[in-house]
Amino acid sequence: MHAQVVADSWPTVELFRPVVRSRRRRGVVLTTSGQARLSAARRILASQDGPDTRTSQELLAERSGLSVRTVARILAGEAPVDRQSLEALFQALGLSLEAGDCLHPQDPAAIGDPPDSPAAPAIDWGEAPVVDAFHGRQEELASLSSWLEEPSGCRLISVLGLGGIGKTTLVTRLLQDQAAQQAGDAGFQAIVWRSVRNAPRLETVLREWLSRLAPEQAEGSVLDRFQRLIRERRCLFVLDNFETLLDAGVAGSFRADYRDYGELVRVFAETSHRSLLILTSREKPLELEACDPGSQAVRTLRLSGSREAARALLDAGDLQGSAEERGTLAERCGHSPLAVKIVAAAVRDLFGGDIAAFLRQEAVLLGGLRPLLQRQFERLSAQERTLMSWLAIRRDWTSVEELFADLVPPMPRSQVMGAMQGLQRRSLVERRGDRFSQQPVVMEYAGERLVEEIAEAIAGSGDPAPLHRFALLQTTVTDHIRMSQAELLLGGVVLVLLGRLGSRQAVVARLRLVLDGLVQAVGAPGGPVEASYAAGNLLNLLHRLDADLSGVNLTGLAVRHAYLPNVPLPRADLSRADLSGSVLTKTFGAVFAVAFHPDGERFATGEITGRLRLWSLHSDAWLWSRPAAPQWLWAIAFSPDGTLLAASGGGRVVTLWDSEHGQLVRELAGHGDQVYGVAFDPAGLRLAAA
Repeated sequence: MHAQVVADSWPTVELFRPVVRSRRRRGVVLTTSGQARLSAARRILASQDGPDTRTSQELLAERSGLSVRTVARILAGEAPVDRQSLEALFQALGLSLEAGDCLHPQDPAAIGDPPDSPAAPAIDWGEAPVVDAFHGRQEELASLSSWLEEPSGCRLISVLGLGGIGKTTLVTRLLQDQAAQQAGDAGFQAIVWRSVRNAPRLETVLREWLSRLAPEQAEGSVLDRFQRLIRERRCLFVLDNFETLLDAGVAGSFRADYRDYGELVRVFAETSHRSLLILTSREKPLELEACDPGSQAVRTLRLSGSREAARALLDAGDLQGSAEERGTLAERCGHSPLAVKIVAAAVRDLFGGDIAAFLRQEAVLLGGLRPLLQRQFERLSAQERTLMSWLAIRRDWTSVEELFADLVPPMPRSQVMGAMQGLQRRSLVERRGDRFSQQPVVMEYAGERLVEEIAEAIAGSGDPAPLHRFALLQTTVTDHIRMSQAELLLGGVVLVLLGRLGSRQAVVARLRLVLDGLVQAVGAPGGPVEASYAAGNLLNLLHRLDADLSGVNLTGLAVRHAYLPNVPLPRADLSRADLSGSVLTKTFGAVFAVAFHPDGERFATGEITGRLRLWSLHSDAWLWSRPAAPQWLWAIAFSPDGTLLAASGGGRVVTLWDSEHGQLVRELAGHGDQVYGVAFDPAGLRLAAA
């Protein structure tokens, strides 16, 4: 779907003629067909000249030999000009002036067709792009066409989707089909396309429309006059790039100076009239949220990627690759037409057209894709950015409950739901049932942002919060997703740090320094362990660099999602560490004592090294581990209610531990020799030691 956008700086060719009141029969004006031919020729010329060449009034004047003023008068269509000037402009655009292209302004035909004329609708293409080819989207076109039919009762359509997904091209093709119909069920008398990319004021837009479509209306406010117009005539209006009018802070809300556009949306959605408004936008206006989902008057079409369009674009180019490789490339681009065009150009320019060579790079964010996504991410709230980062980490369809469990610090559930709803309005997430994910290009960009933020936090040049709030790797996901996290997220942070610090040794030293800083910042013993992903991230990064973890100090830290299943940790200090979700090598000494918790879900072990551990029957990791004796823990026992755990070993002391948190409660000293056995009485009030 090749589309070339007509530049905003070009003068707009107005195809709606006002009533011209002239006393003298001097000069000619363009007819509707003449204006349409002139407009089409200009758009074709623009597509041939390329995206960086603007067809301005000055250029047309130079080509035709006319003055800029004369060219402007012809394009405006409001005042008659001599026939020779009109012929010169047509010839400059490769056209010949035909009999039906112009007439004298006093000719009755210049007044225009009556409202109920069955002729083809008058069309003002405005800034609509040139669509040379169109592939796929037949189902979407059929839906839109059925909604345009007057019996459907539809008054407003919003076409939503990511930038570059094909919204503008789809609606352009829809209007082309309508223009080809002389008179059909849609029955539009006028079709007007306007881009609001440059955020024009609503009054400016409405005054322009009224001056062309209803110049005789002069009473009442601009909005009142426009409402009379859409009640009396059946017109189709398109406002492209509608997200430009929306505020970046709250998804779907209008910018302070553009809230009157919300009233325009309400007029089309809620009042009785004959016309229809189509909005193309990356975000859904909040005003449409209140509309009845089953309403026939307001319709929403959400666009995702198009397989047919993506494959057609790849097949049309001079790329080399199998059908499977082309399918993989299209999938990595999310079947987005714009992404496919940009990536296909990169494959040609950088890899000689070899798709397989490009696929080995594991990247698609090239050219205009990154700034396009950057503009969308800059509009997100802090909560929305947090969820986008976690979706990029999880890399699979994820429920809101799973996201809620990941959040550190916790976020109120209402905020999580509101942020996810905002992301849906912004077309940045996809939904499958009650689970959410991202398009591949969006996921890659969100992952890149996260990698950069965490690398800056470690290097000391950025906000340290992302290091604590996000896990670069998760132990609770499937193996293939964890491998992807390791390569793209962990590996990405390592590459950024190597680029900034210069060597592996420097990166390892920096990681150890940050880890030591976490230990030094730990509160007093006995206090709660502060939730954080920082220690787990640092351990995983050190392991990624094959660093020696002997003697690593993790005292009092939350060590979440550290994945070190085959990594020895000799002399590591895990005192008071929270190892929730971590997978470590199970290296421990000979077990001399075992005792089951009364709940039957946990058990404790006493080792030759004097270490006491509490385990879960449903997990690979111990729940806590403490040094309970200098050596040889001979005996351990739970109290009947399971709250206390008694241990005796190589010393002449019996220790009592809080079984839930592993905190030392009391030491019972005074024994004459080593204690080889301990037992609670059935009431749990006395303890025997031998």
